[in-house]
Amino acid sequence: AYSQGSQAGTFNTSARPTSPINPPVKPEKSANYEIGFKIARPRLRIEGAIFYTDFTDLQTSTVVQDPITHRLSTTVINAKGAENYGGELSVAYTPVVDLNVHAGVGYTHARYKKFPNASVNLIDGDHVLTNQIEDFSGLQIERAPDWTANLGLDYTAHIDTGSLVLAGSGNYVSSYYPRTATYDPDTH
Repeated sequence: AYSQGSQAGTFNTSARPTSPINPPVKPEKSANYEIGFKIARPRLRIEGAIFYTDFTDLQTSTVVQDPITHRLSTTVINAKGAENYGGELSVAYTPVVDLNVHAGVGYTHARYKKFPNASVNLIDGDHVLTNQIEDFSGLQIERAPDWTANLGLDYTAHIDTGSLVLAGSGNYVSSYYPRTATYDPDTH
């Protein structure tokens, strides 16, 4: 599949609109490519896909402080370019009647291609300095873990005229960078 996406530009109205730290936000555009497969048998289903998405002017949020009022607010800014690619695989299996097992794994390499004006908060002793600029080019996109996985099973026990479903599941999410946290240049 191939698709294109867009998200309208906007203005940051929670802060002073004329402030130089709050320029208008450009529209976000993306080009998306995906190829996948599905296999279904009586007791087995397997699905998989690989994908690539190229972003132009990716919209991302940050916390800034107005230089006059010192009020903190969340604003939206543009990363000039970003991309993500990866794949996912899921399997569902019914080894015996009323017992279902399912598992999945996904990998996503999501990185800013060009983001030289990322606004961050720096630690300076006991104080947090807002509106600091860092170059995030090549770094992981916020809230985008590289790896995710899940495993689960359920069993249906038939009791008189009803049934009882016993289920359990677990998931794994690799570390990711929440840019809303305070940025420490010594650890990044």
